Amino acid sequence: MKMRPEVLFPLFAPATRIKGVGARLAPMVERIAGGGRVIDLLWHLPHAVIDRRLLPAIAAAAPGKAATLRLSVVAHAPPAGPRSPYRVHMRDESGQALDLVFFNPHRDYLTRVLPVGATRLVSGTVDYFAGQPQIAHPDYILAPEQASAMPAFEPVYPLTQGLSNKRLRQWIATALGMAPELAEWIDAGVLAREGWPAWRAALAQAHCPLGAQAADPGQPARRRLAYDELFANQLALA
Repeated sequence: MKMRPEVLFPLFAPATRIKGVGARLAPMVERIAGGGRVIDLLWHLPHAVIDRRLLPAIAAAAPGKAATLRLSVVAHAPPAGPRSPYRVHMRDESGQALDLVFFNPHRDYLTRVLPVGATRLVSGTVDYFAGQPQIAHPDYILAPEQASAMPAFEPVYPLTQGLSNKRLRQWIATALGMAPELAEWIDAGVLAREGWPAWRAALAQAHCPLGAQAADPGQPARRRLAYDELFANQLALA
């Protein structure tokens, strides 16, 4: 029986080797990635990318799109009734108002992370209610000094019940760190003609996007990985 090269061992290790996965959560990896190995997780590519770069003002935010804004906390408005949301009134540097909206929140948490008078970086989908811009349940609420905790371009993955995008991103980041540099198997002329990166670099570009179009199948990294997958399938059938 032909032995697998030792350099590939980390890729074919069980996903339970990844910190945070464990035996209880390993079935989630199998459901989303079609297998329970590190390599299966690496082949689980994002289907979209969210642009979380800072906008200059609320007026620059497009309805229905994610926006990242630097806002000041003006006041908290607890719900008037059991079906009403908790609102936090915010303003940008121009003075334009925006509400953060929460349903069934932990009030102590909100007063702690959104103290009146503080400045916060807030990222989430902007919509309008009665002509007023608002963000319901923001994806990020950060102090300015925590800005590095939010990626400029966030990959969005197909998920399964009980698995958040944030947790999956952490797992995949660990898996990327386990991926070895491999000898190139594609002809140098093909790489040059197509403008493709090396295999490991292609994985990094797919999972750590540097632009909002990184999930487009036509991007060089995605085309390289699609070629690799096809090539691997052909070898398996040979």
